[in-house]
Amino acid sequence: MGEDGKRKTRRGKRGGDAKKQKDIEASTETVLPASSTAPSTEYTAPPMDSGDSLFYFDTGSKDENTMNVDKEDKISPASYGLVNPDLQSYLKNCETMLDDPKFESIEDRIIFVNNVYEEMKGFELQLTTDHEGSRILEKLFRISSEYQIRRFFSLMREDTIRLVIHRFSSHTIQTLLLLSAVALERGVHGETSDLAAGAEIEGEDEVRTKMPTFEELLLELVNTLTPQWAFLMANEYASHILRVLLLVLAGNPIED
Repeated sequence: MGEDGKRKTRRGKRGGDAKKQKDIEASTETVLPASSTAPSTEYTAPPMDSGDSLFYFDTGSKDENTMNVDKEDKISPASYGLVNPDLQSYLKNCETMLDDPKFESIEDRIIFVNNVYEEMKGFELQLTTDHEGSRILEKLFRISSEYQIRRFFSLMREDTIRLVIHRFSSHTIQTLLLLSAVALERGVHGETSDLAAGAEIEGEDEVRTKMPTFEELLLELVNTLTPQWAFLMANEYASHILRVLLLVLAGNPIED
């Protein structure tokens, strides 16, 4: 063979080596099928409904605290409408006497106080949520008998939470708490009010209703407020009532 034969042989060798190299490269570039179990370095987030998620949130149920928050969001201050103009005018006239309660005798004082309570009968809660009415009530309480204070306190049990968070009635309740503390202190020392429990002058046909004691009223108030304690502590109108209530229960002196 001559030089041409040798060249053909060399070209054939090069061609064979090139083919082998291509086959090797093709084999290394083969893409694994989707069903391959070969490990992947890429992170794939689990589906939202997967039970293997690191954080699991049960959105199908609500705990007790969440339910309480929902209830608290629905609590609104008490509202009983506008006070009758005639009653408002009457109480306004009585306010002068309440500001300077100088009666000729205790009997005159009793008659005056009884008349005021008689005029506002059936409108007590409505007056607590009225600006002028609540202010006059606080003055009236200070010259009322212990029985009258307990009676009014009892009436407010019908709507306690909504009254406690009201901007006007909350002050009415605070005054009742302060006077209750004074009455309890008198009881500890064996003293009584200058207006005895039976001092009110009532009609012959009217029967005195037995009222809870101050202790019973306070404990009932505590039981009513306790489930909403956190909510009331954050409420701008109820927080001062809680403060006074705690002082009364602790037997600490209260600055009026």
